[in-house]
Amino acid sequence: MKIKIKAFTLVEMIITIALVVILSTLSVPIYRKHVVNAKKAEGYTLLAQIKDSQLLYYSEYRRFFTKYEGQKSFEEVLGIDARGNKYYSLFQIGGADGACFYATVWGAGGRITLGYNRTTGSTTAA
Repeated sequence: MKIKIKAFTLVEMIITIALVVILSTLSVPIYRKHVVNAKKAEGYTLLAQIKDSQLLYYSEYRRFFTKYEGQKSFEEVLGIDARGNKYYSLFQIGGADGACFYATVWGAGGRITLGYNRTTGSTTAA
């Protein structure tokens, strides 16, 4: 009496491996894009914190804060501390005048710049 062993054939194994390779080549770039977007979310959160702090400063002093006012840091005056961030911990605020300012953050997801115009109430991010 012959014992029949059930097993996968070589063709079935090759097809299965080919499908796994195709699916992984399609999904890895999409996954990496989502990882970068998740890192950028921290940058946008930092920009929102900067904008809120600048608007609070404006409501009290009727102008936006610039670093050259008494050489105090953004952290001291606006209360922004980005050192605890994992991906975006560097920022700069510039162009602050009576009506507008811009803020730039640098990190693992690249550079993100936010511009705010108080006259029109518009915010632009790039």
